[in-house]
Amino acid sequence: MVPWFAPAYSEFRVFQLPFLRLSDPRIVKSEEGTVVERGLYPFVDYWLEYPPVFPYVSLFVYRLAEHLFTNPSRPDARVLEVAYPALMAFLLIPCELGSLILVYLLALRMHGAERARRLAWYYAALFIPFFVLFSYFDGLVLFFILLALWLHLDGRAGSAGVWIGVGAMTKLIPLALVPALLRYAGNWRRGTLFLAGAAGTIVLILAPFIYIDADLVRASFQSNSLRQPWETVWAVMDGNYGFGYVGPAREDCTLAFLDRYFASPNGRRIVERVFGLEFVNEPSKFRVVSRFLTDLSFIRRPGRFLRTVYPVAGLVAAGVLLLMLRCSVPERSADGAVAPAGLLRLCLGSLALFLLYSKGWSPQFLIYLVPLLLLCLGEIEGLAIVLVLSLLNYAEMPVWLNLYNAGSPSAFPLLILVISSRTAILGWIVWRVSLRRCRA
Repeated sequence: MVPWFAPAYSEFRVFQLPFLRLSDPRIVKSEEGTVVERGLYPFVDYWLEYPPVFPYVSLFVYRLAEHLFTNPSRPDARVLEVAYPALMAFLLIPCELGSLILVYLLALRMHGAERARRLAWYYAALFIPFFVLFSYFDGLVLFFILLALWLHLDGRAGSAGVWIGVGAMTKLIPLALVPALLRYAGNWRRGTLFLAGAAGTIVLILAPFIYIDADLVRASFQSNSLRQPWETVWAVMDGNYGFGYVGPAREDCTLAFLDRYFASPNGRRIVERVFGLEFVNEPSKFRVVSRFLTDLSFIRRPGRFLRTVYPVAGLVAAGVLLLMLRCSVPERSADGAVAPAGLLRLCLGSLALFLLYSKGWSPQFLIYLVPLLLLCLGEIEGLAIVLVLSLLNYAEMPVWLNLYNAGSPSAFPLLILVISSRTAILGWIVWRVSLRRCRA
């Protein structure tokens, strides 16, 4: 059995590395003296389905690995294939340690020193943070979320907004916490500071890229709204039983694809110069090529049934969120500070609701729930839910993924079991930490 942390499941190596290589002007050459002589960069020459922060953090780490482990004048691609993911994981360790410290500090504020130490040990002993550390960058986003929560509880709403903005420009998930943080802002001044910090940070990060090429920024956000659902109840409704993928279908990996979608001759010329024409019928290279396009009609959309049902479900989710906000009454301690329990419960309920409504699920998303489950539920109850969700994650990846890739008929029933179990647990979390209080 392939373990979770095997390189085949590393988003650093599988997703980021092909794009990072495009930044090397020795690989990307042009006889006409066009812009590609400087290399190609995200949101300047092509788009990615992630916001800009992590692609440029990745680029910094890639360059650092190039200088530390290879001859910078003649970098060895095989060495970088190992060195870059390893260095990325190493540099994310401080973020993981920071998350551990913040879990302890939040628990100390909620439950006292003795239980805070136990919860910190639980978090440190779990496998899911280790898995994410060596495979994905969601640990960085989690650190931004926990830091924002701590700052918000400490009365620094503007600073909390800044870190929510940075987190949202790394991955959009932190935006799910904005209503909860506004509900517990305390007064309009703090709420305004929080919004100004978040919105100002987002604008500051996006503005240069919008100025350079607004179409690439639009394509990045539009790709997430257009793509098919994956590994959720919405994916089952849509008949998609595979994993998340944004790019041309296998049957589209032909020269006709380039002729049809490349409206810009210069874009077509760049692609042919970088990749040559031997990449035809190689879906992995076509995925990279597709990020140079701003015409996203090649992305497979959800079917008509889901396009009808999903907006209705969105209205229901919005209604549930409004009910959660209404029923969560901010409590204050004797010194006037916001009591942390109510805020963290509302954040946990908001995240669970967001993940229920989200079109897609990836196993690393569990990392966002783990600290709040440990903090907001009873010790045994929270740990039990985390362990059950972790077992479902393992059943999904690598077990289901290996079966799916091998074409096994048992892949489908296993996926249905995992999705239905996880959906039920997320629904229970929303009820347990938020909606149950509405009955009082």
